[in-house]
Amino acid sequence: MLELQRLMLQRLIIETVGPADRKDSIGVCVEQQNGCDSLQRDRAVCVSTNGAVFVNGKEMTNQLPAVTSGSVVTFDMEAVNLSPSDQNGGGNFKLRVTISSNNREVVFDWVLDQRCGSLYFGCSFSYPGWKVLVF
Repeated sequence: MLELQRLMLQRLIIETVGPADRKDSIGVCVEQQNGCDSLQRDRAVCVSTNGAVFVNGKEMTNQLPAVTSGSVVTFDMEAVNLSPSDQNGGGNFKLRVTISSNNREVVFDWVLDQRCGSLYFGCSFSYPGWKVLVF
C-alpha cells in the first residue's frame, strides 16, 4: 500500500545575492546542528547557489538553474509509507521531495533511517549580502 501525506511546502524568493561560495546552500534538514557551515551534509537536502542539488551530502546528477536575484525556490515534501509495517516505526522512512527553481524541478525520494519529528529549513551563506524571503 502506498500512502502519501503532505508535510510541508516552503517557498523562497531570493531578493538579493552576495558573493557565492561552493558551500552556500538553501535546504531542509532533519536535525539542527549548530556550528555546521553548510547544509550539504548528512540528513539534509539542499540546492547550492550554482544549482547543484545535494541529498545527504552527495551531489545528484540533476541540477537546477543557478540561484540569482529574483529566483523563486520551492521545497515540497510528502511522507511516503510503503507498507503498514512502516507505520509502526520499522525500517526506513521516505519523503518524496520536489525542489523547484526558475521553472525547473527535481523530484526524488529522500530515505531516512527513522521517522523525524521535525524538519528544519535553513540557508547557509559564507559571505554577507544575501536576502531571502520565506513564505
